[in-house]
Amino acid sequence: PLTGNPLLESRLWLSCHDVEEANAEVAKQIWAERGAGVSPMFAPPLVALLSHDADYVRTAACKAIAGALVEHPKAVAATLGRLQDVFEANLAYEVLEARGALKKKSVEELMAMPVGEETDEEKEAKEKITKSYIRASVAIIMRECGRAKVMSTED
Repeated sequence: PLTGNPLLESRLWLSCHDVEEANAEVAKQIWAERGAGVSPMFAPPLVALLSHDADYVRTAACKAIAGALVEHPKAVAATLGRLQDVFEANLAYEVLEARGALKKKSVEELMAMPVGEETDEEKEAKEKITKSYIRASVAIIMRECGRAKVMSTED
């Protein structure tokens, strides 16, 4: 069965948000036939995919998380808190390393530096920060939540 298995359910839900529309449509048909909503335990298996190497997997995971938040508006605060924790955990090492190397220059200051005007050390630090998949993933989730007006839910 397609219910009662959080990992299987999350992968099917992920497929409903595939970047390839044909794949998403097939997954949505299967989802509808299974006759159940998104599990309240949707977040952990999907959050784990935010650091996947493939951009299309990260994008689908972002949209799946945002879609699940529409289904479970009471989970918004906890899920966004978890995403912030994941974001900080995945970016913290690189940011701390960059800040230490750059004498506590803020990430904002570092990233605002014009290309070509930074030192080699600053350029390397910027590249490390930019490569963080989590940062982009959180931004996509926030955008998708905003589109669905999840953020304004008063539950």
